[in-house]
Amino acid sequence: MMTLTRHIDADLAYPVMAFRTTGDIEYFDDECWFTDFQAWVLDGGILIGLELVDNDGEQWFVRAVDVHEPPPLRWWHIVRRLLIPTFRADLWLEKGSHVAFDVVRQRVCDRSVIDFRAMGEDDEQIRELLDSLADTQTNGDISHILGLADWGGFHP
Repeated sequence: MMTLTRHIDADLAYPVMAFRTTGDIEYFDDECWFTDFQAWVLDGGILIGLELVDNDGEQWFVRAVDVHEPPPLRWWHIVRRLLIPTFRADLWLEKGSHVAFDVVRQRVCDRSVIDFRAMGEDDEQIRELLDSLADTQTNGDISHILGLADWGGFHP
């Protein structure tokens, strides 16, 4: 029997790298990105099966999602919610094994090659990117090089 833990009780060490079942990579600086989700994320089945690897190498898999009504608006949320409606959700996680940072970095490198080729980058630019990623030591280092934190949660 699988034991599930609510994401807020999982004690994730941020930042967290997230690997979609499609191979796409997401990045989360802190817990606030795991509370409110846009409808397309919830409706698209993106969350179920999502693999999270935190900065300490702890691995978690999203196995269930409970969606709630959006929380009451605070004055600083009004513009964001009017432009992009969001819904509150609890993620239920299954604990995986420990993942070495070298494995995370290699997965990011492999996916980055695919993405950069799709964007028309040449081999020299891809080699420079891979050389930069080879020196990373944390999820935050990877984010800094790839600009992942600029996405602000899930991206289409």
